[in-house]
Amino acid sequence: MTQTVMGVYVIQKDGAEPGDDPEDIGVLLEGVEVLSGLGNIVIACALLFGLKLDGQRLLILV
Repeated sequence: MTQTVMGVYVIQKDGAEPGDDPEDIGVLLEGVEVLSGLGNIVIACALLFGLKLDGQRLLILV
């Protein structure tokens, strides 16, 4: 995850089945976890596209 420029991650528990709820869903920017505990992938994707990295500042676009 440290080399991920931008992405959504999903962490499943060991032995989880495909329909089981994930342990965590979050957003990474420049290898840094900026959001976690989002609840579902749709929200994570929407928030990912609402975030923009501008130099050293993280801007949240609303």
